[in-house]
Amino acid sequence: MLYLFQPKEEKFMLAIMVHFDTLKYVETLKKGGVSDEQAKLFAQAQQESLSECLDSTLATKTDVWLLKEDVHALRGEFHEFRDEIKNEMNALRGEFHEFRDEIKNEMNVLRGEFYEFRVEIKNEMNVLRGEFYKFRDEIKNEMNTLRGEFYVLRGEFCVLRGEFHEFREEIRGEINVLRSESKLVRWMLGFLLTGVLSLVLKSFF
Repeated sequence: MLYLFQPKEEKFMLAIMVHFDTLKYVETLKKGGVSDEQAKLFAQAQQESLSECLDSTLATKTDVWLLKEDVHALRGEFHEFRDEIKNEMNALRGEFHEFRDEIKNEMNVLRGEFYEFRVEIKNEMNVLRGEFYKFRDEIKNEMNTLRGEFYVLRGEFCVLRGEFHEFREEIRGEINVLRSESKLVRWMLGFLLTGVLSLVLKSFF
């Protein structure tokens, strides 16, 4: 059994225990067919190898002291870096306050210009609204005039339609009379042709 300890100067003590049962290892090898002498040699070699491996991984007192020195130096560098960061942050904070004040002033100027522009737009909108209402009234008046003229034209159209229907009926009546007269004329022509043909036939026979 091996007991491995870190140096006593460390704030926290840590014990690492590595247990290697050589007797059990030998018995296991013998059960696998290895002779007693070879099993003991294997166990001894395994124990030495494990001891050397663990010894090589432990930090010595010198390594720990060097590590402490590195940590102390790193802590000093960290404090310097922290102070530099604080100074830069203070400088940036000052620049930010200046920039903020400039932005506020510009915003106030823009706000004033915006209010002036808003008043101008309102005035122009009122003017345009008045012109729109005036134009709307003119359009309404013209629409009413056109509506009246349309009603007049529609009345005249109705009169013309009535006259057209009367004229159509007259034409139809005259056409019917002409059609009757045409039938009479055709009948008379047929009767005349029949008489003429009978006279011609009598003259030959």
